Amino acid sequence: MSDDLSTISVHTLPCVSFHQPHILPETSGIYFATNKDEVLYIGLTKNLLQRWRKHNRNKQLSNLGCTNIAYYLCNENDLRRIEKAMIVMFNPCLNGAPELDPKMRFNISPYTTELLNSLSLRLGLREREVVEVAIRELAKKQGLWPQK
Repeated sequence: MSDDLSTISVHTLPCVSFHQPHILPETSGIYFATNKDEVLYIGLTKNLLQRWRKHNRNKQLSNLGCTNIAYYLCNENDLRRIEKAMIVMFNPCLNGAPELDPKMRFNISPYTTELLNSLSLRLGLREREVVEVAIRELAKKQGLWPQK
């Protein structure tokens, strides 16, 4: 393994489809959950396959359009050091972000509900996904979303 981690490119690492994590290797490494434009989340594990069987951020990653899981194989002694370096290098939006509470509920007006349903149908998204996209875009406009 090279000590120059700045040469790592997510686009050249081995990867699997986000929807096929069952083909990940059973070895230690750093994983990168990505969509076509950015690294969404970086993590470490002693076993890639076992970690992705029930990842705690699957729902959030799916809602953000995660398409691939890239991975960098390394020994267990280097996991923390490499993960920290990769988080600094790629600044993924979900690292450090709280996990969503699936029981979170909101009361919204009938008019807003109607708009939400209309947008959901027009965009082909679930209502929850429309809300998440809207919040993400508003956060970007307010400078609260991590910039690349």
